[in-house]
Amino acid sequence: DGVRQFARDAGEEWEFLRVTPDEFRDLGDRVLMLGHFDGRGRASGMDVRFPVGWVAEVYEGKITRMRSYSDPHEALAAVGLRE
Repeated sequence: DGVRQFARDAGEEWEFLRVTPDEFRDLGDRVLMLGHFDGRGRASGMDVRFPVGWVAEVYEGKITRMRSYSDPHEALAAVGLRE
């Protein structure tokens, strides 16, 4: 439900929004994804690109919770990693 709401909200604010995962790390019951957003603001017309990170908790092969981070270093720290 949260992902669906995010997509609805994003459609109102962004002319286009593309999420590109660049790296996946299998951490057992969690998956770390590092990547970036590309988008164009609907009101401003400005193109943006910024790095992001996600941590997904997995149970029986399904994502049960996902948290996004606007700073990939925060996503790494959330799973006990540093780079």
